[in-house]
Amino acid sequence: MKMNGHIIIRALPLLFFIFNHQAFAQNNNFPLGKDTTLCEGQRLTLNATQNTATYEWQDGSTNATFNVTQQGTYYVKMTLTNQVFSDTINVTYRQYPKLDLGKDTTLCKGDLLIKNLFDVNADKYIWQDGNNNPWYLVQKSGIYSVTATNANCSASAKIKITYNTFPTLDLGKDTVFCESKPLRINAQNDDNYKSSFTWSNGEKTPQILVKEANTYWVKVNKNGCTTTDTITIRAKECHEFQLYAPNAFSPNQDDNNDEWRVFTSTHFAVTQFSLKIFDRWGNHIFENQDITQSWNGEQQQEGIYIYQLSLTYRNPENQKEETFQQSGDISLFR
Repeated sequence: MKMNGHIIIRALPLLFFIFNHQAFAQNNNFPLGKDTTLCEGQRLTLNATQNTATYEWQDGSTNATFNVTQQGTYYVKMTLTNQVFSDTINVTYRQYPKLDLGKDTTLCKGDLLIKNLFDVNADKYIWQDGNNNPWYLVQKSGIYSVTATNANCSASAKIKITYNTFPTLDLGKDTVFCESKPLRINAQNDDNYKSSFTWSNGEKTPQILVKEANTYWVKVNKNGCTTTDTITIRAKECHEFQLYAPNAFSPNQDDNNDEWRVFTSTHFAVTQFSLKIFDRWGNHIFENQDITQSWNGEQQQEGIYIYQLSLTYRNPENQKEETFQQSGDISLFR
């Protein structure tokens, strides 16, 4: 346009372009944003949408958006009102921590369990109690959980730990048994009632019968916890108390089996003695407190008689006094 000899150029379209460019440049760091780190499997949509613009991405695609599914450098060239703009973004992918605390576990009282996560690709750990070490020392029953983080990628795991007590076991002190009388060893008690037993001689029962001198051990397992005890058994020759009471005699003065009396083992001292004899009708016909005395059957007819005796003897093995009682029949022949 001419006016008074001057040429006037209208600048409105140019100002309009500059205005839109400034607004565009301030929109989300134009337009792809800052470099980004994602977790494996995540998807990022890059959006360069502007009215009337055309697009060209690094792979030649021309959509206003681009879906990122793998690590790389992404850029877009955008043409708007005959002007060309471009932007670039680096996308990094991180793996989730490979976290596995294992299966629920049963331990025995006093056992220590260290859960070690040093080989997990993580830079941060948080346990159920706030502990942030890459390892954890387990000492009691409970549920243990941890969250491991690699950049912004986190994984969690948990495990249940149960502590069982050891079964109680006491075979007693080393001891001595008589060769003629096997010794029974008992490993069972109220605490280990529902347990498995393994003896050194291969038996699987709660008790064993010892017939030979040896050292014996037993393992008692209850809920996976095992207790072991050992006992040494020595053998010796022992004298057993024995009493002999004849079942018949013939008091006919022929100097052969004329009297009836009882006999005991010579190794056992009899300290008290009581003998009573009754006839077949229950009449008390003889009594004696001296084991060395005999009954001669005097004035008694042939037949069956009943004796009852009670005595106390001293056991030479332990020097304790023990009581013995016995009754039986006596046949008297003339």
